[in-house]
Amino acid sequence: MNWLTIIPIILYLLYHSLNVFTDIKYRITKNLWHLLFLVIGLGFYYGFAFSNAWYHPLGALIVTLVIGLVLEKIRLSSPGDTKMFMVTAIYLSLMLPHHAFFRIGLAVVMFHLLLVSVITYAKLFKDIGVVQTFKNQINDIKALVMPGVPISKFKVFEHFPGAVTIMLGGLVYFIAVTFLESRGIGY
Repeated sequence: MNWLTIIPIILYLLYHSLNVFTDIKYRITKNLWHLLFLVIGLGFYYGFAFSNAWYHPLGALIVTLVIGLVLEKIRLSSPGDTKMFMVTAIYLSLMLPHHAFFRIGLAVVMFHLLLVSVITYAKLFKDIGVVQTFKNQINDIKALVMPGVPISKFKVFEHFPGAVTIMLGGLVYFIAVTFLESRGIGY
């Protein structure tokens, strides 16, 4: 690893450390913090790490913005999560410069949603049991397909801090890709 990879990792960890703290403690994230690190990430890319086409970080940013807005619309995400998706995509573009921007944008959101689902199912299994969890899931799927079927009213979390899973999802993706590439798997 060289300094063009180490500096973005440090910035990534600094950015997400404050976001995790404020999201857990105050249930908000700071807009200026998102903007500051977005500008720093883009400035770093265009100033020092211009290894791909000029649109590479912007493409990842747009992919995560669109997916984040869709998740907001269906109430699976908050505006702060969308901003974190975008900044995370910029830093992953810096840490993995040879990856396609579309792949990075999708990975940021998919690894976040994967971790959220694992945590949610673990809590549901603990609270109501495995069988009842799957019964509720089947009834909810029926409710989507057939009108008039009631949806389960079980609320898993009062407030789930998305910053935790966004940070961990990005780190898991980066570590997994780095590990696989060091073994000759991938590109």
